[in-house]
Amino acid sequence: MQNIFRDSFPGTVLFVSPISQDQAALRRILPPPHSAIGVATCRQALEHLDRSPAAVVLCDSDLPDGSWLDLFHSLASADDPPLLIVTSRLADDRLWAEVLNLGGFDVIAKPFDKREVLHVLETARIHKQRLARTREFGGSQQPAAAAG
Repeated sequence: MQNIFRDSFPGTVLFVSPISQDQAALRRILPPPHSAIGVATCRQALEHLDRSPAAVVLCDSDLPDGSWLDLFHSLASADDPPLLIVTSRLADDRLWAEVLNLGGFDVIAKPFDKREVLHVLETARIHKQRLARTREFGGSQQPAAAAG
C-alpha cells in the first residue's frame, strides 16, 4: 500500500489539530515527497486553504474554535471541497456514524496507526479521482458517504 501512496497521492495533507505531537506523528507517517501541513484551528485551516487548496483535510473532532463539523460546513461551499477525515482519541461507532452520515469521508483513531492512516488516505485519493472523472463527464459530485 505504501508504494501506491508514494507514487500517486497529491503532495500535501492539511492537518487541523492543536496537538503538536499528533502533527509530528502524521509527518513521520507520510512518505516523502508528501507532507503534512499542521494548523491548530478552524480559522487557520480556512486561511491556509484560501491560499493553497488541498484534496484532503484531516481534522481533530474538537478544536479550540469549533469542531470538525464547523470546518466541514465552511468547506462545503467550495467548488471542489476537500475530503474531510476526522481524527479522535474517542473514535467510537457514534462518531463514525455521525461523520459518514453528515458527509465526512472517514474517521481515524488516535494515536495514529501508520497502516490505517495510509489506507484511509489511499482510499481518499481513489475517491477524489472518481469524483474528478464524474465531474469531467458532466456528473454531479456525491457526498462521500454515498460513494461507498
